[in-house]
Amino acid sequence: MAWWRHRRELLAAAVREWAAGHPLTPALPRETALRLTGLPDTALLDAAADGLGMVRDGSGLREANVRPLLSDRAQGALDTLCARLHGDPFGAPGQLELAELGLTTPHLRAAVDRGLLFRVEQGVYVHPDAVRLALARLAALPQPFTLSAGRRTLGTSRRVAVPLFELLDRLGHTRSTPDGLRRLVASGDATP
Repeated sequence: MAWWRHRRELLAAAVREWAAGHPLTPALPRETALRLTGLPDTALLDAAADGLGMVRDGSGLREANVRPLLSDRAQGALDTLCARLHGDPFGAPGQLELAELGLTTPHLRAAVDRGLLFRVEQGVYVHPDAVRLALARLAALPQPFTLSAGRRTLGTSRRVAVPLFELLDRLGHTRSTPDGLRRLVASGDATP
């Protein structure tokens, strides 16, 4: 029991120290947490984090009340992007535009964490309600529909439409037909 208590104390201290030193990326990476605590595997790490009320996500472990801090410049760039996506929810900026805005992967991860953006896949960020908005627009299409028709209905590029439709398939909202078309899945039919 003392061993476990000590490991939890080490984890709590490591998470606090990491967040203090990395305000933009405050989640302690899991590999680092394992090394610093001496815990032998991720199952025990997860149990310790859960016992401490920590948030576990793709970035690592953080205290629930700790969020990434953004500079005024980064917040301004995100505000600009979010305003644009409000009018064009599927108008995901390309890498060049993100670079011109000065938004890096940690900035985008922080925006997703705050619910300002939705990450479809690496490099594809859209309106936070993209799934709901896509389903509402796609419901107006004759079923089944082509990728091209779905893309036009969403008003987006193939770069955004393909991973978005793949995501909708994984979530059970759409399904591919044998002839390469797609259709919305009725809520009662959502078996992948």
